Amino acid sequence: IKVCRQFIGWCVASYHLDRIPRGDNLFPKYQTESTAKAVSIENIRQIWDKADDRVKTYIALGLNCCFTQSDLASLKFSHLQNGYIIRNRNKTGIPTKFKLWKVTKTLIDKTKAIDNDNHLVFLTAKGFPLIHYKSTDGVMGRGRTDAVAQAFNRVVRSVRLNGISFGNFRDTSA
Repeated sequence: IKVCRQFIGWCVASYHLDRIPRGDNLFPKYQTESTAKAVSIENIRQIWDKADDRVKTYIALGLNCCFTQSDLASLKFSHLQNGYIIRNRNKTGIPTKFKLWKVTKTLIDKTKAIDNDNHLVFLTAKGFPLIHYKSTDGVMGRGRTDAVAQAFNRVVRSVRLNGISFGNFRDTSA
């Protein structure tokens, strides 16, 4: 948007436009202010104190590596390499490399699943991926189960905090 504003300014200055388009905001369709919602240190401590080791692992990876639920659910053993997580982002495919904090490594070692057919680091208690889809009424893809959000939301409710989701840890770490 900044470049577009500069371009319009150049167009006016070089007489390609006779005037600047009306309105203070040339691009009202695009939001230019951040919508990130970081979690305060006090709230992180409250959640951390009530969380079990699995939820602490999720939080540590969310803060340490900017992980979302889908990043956690798709983390494979091959991504863990000598104190680093090396993988491509799910959404963008961009290669990433994160150095793990000591607490993150310790929690992963405590809570990781036994190597499995999917080679996923984390599974539910029933052996499913953390995010999975079950077929309801014969149609595949309906009924999404997100074990990360469920576990995290239980802890958030127990400390009576409203408006905090697991995705906020990505905003907090970035």
